[in-house]
Amino acid sequence: MFRYDHAVTFDVYRGRTILFGGRFDFRPQTDLADTWEYDGAVCRRIATVVAPPARADHALAFDLARGRTVLFGGHDNSGTEFGDTWEYDGMSWTPITVSAAPAARHGHALAYHSAIARTVLCDGRTSIPFADTWLYDGTAWTRPPLTLSPPAASEVTLAYDPHRARTVLLQPQGTWEFDGARWLQVETTGSPPDQWFGTLSYDVPRRRMVLSSGGWPHTWEYDGTDWIQAGLKPPNRRFDATVYDLTRGRTVALATVTGETWEYDGAAWVPIPNASAPPMRSSHRLAHDEARRPERCCSVARTRSTRSDRSPIPGNTTALAGSRSR
Repeated sequence: MFRYDHAVTFDVYRGRTILFGGRFDFRPQTDLADTWEYDGAVCRRIATVVAPPARADHALAFDLARGRTVLFGGHDNSGTEFGDTWEYDGMSWTPITVSAAPAARHGHALAYHSAIARTVLCDGRTSIPFADTWLYDGTAWTRPPLTLSPPAASEVTLAYDPHRARTVLLQPQGTWEFDGARWLQVETTGSPPDQWFGTLSYDVPRRRMVLSSGGWPHTWEYDGTDWIQAGLKPPNRRFDATVYDLTRGRTVALATVTGETWEYDGAAWVPIPNASAPPMRSSHRLAHDEARRPERCCSVARTRSTRSDRSPIPGNTTALAGSRSR
């Protein structure tokens, strides 16, 4: 099953990659409302009583301060645009009622900016692209006063650099950085030739943004100054959703055209033979329910974490949550 327009993020406290939604592009085209978790060995479906409506081209980010995965927006196959906010605590989804919020949209990006303890949303589109920035603190969305903003765009990608306290945005018009109060455009010598369908994540120990997927054959890296071509990406990878796994020190590409899971250690991409991915989907931003037992995707199983102290997994001292779909 071909899955695209799904979204992923990394739960720092439980050491899990979280995937929600996406779309099958086979006839009939079907939107998805399933939640999956990947711990580096097992990818399994999580049965929740309540879930966001089926959608694609939405975005996720992990709020480190509150220990919640935040979902915003997306659209469905009927043309409905979503402007709703949901949160996932590792067990259930909760709709969040807010007095003001960004306009409904798809193709936007989310990332959690630790220095200001806010989830950052930017860009996206409906019939026309947006050029706005919003901040979410777990209670309300606010639009900060900005003298300069990135131009209107959609299908963008966003990730947070905790070492420099910058949220990095890559869009067709270039590379931008947000310091929590203002946007600045970065003049780079090199640049990926086309970031369509690309996703950005931050490699903590190497202090590099990693850009994969897209319509080109290479992986690109950004060191805060310039973009560097870093070698070939896995074959047939256009619709991956990638995220950095802080627990294991790997960039994870999950649920793609081929249904495989791949990981990148900064030197090479390798397929993970023992990790069964969710049904294939693309442009994602990741049944049976017996006594709410998670549905396992492969023969190896691991007991689900029951951590309640909300402290990061040992070694995960920095928040790196957030990526756009694809």
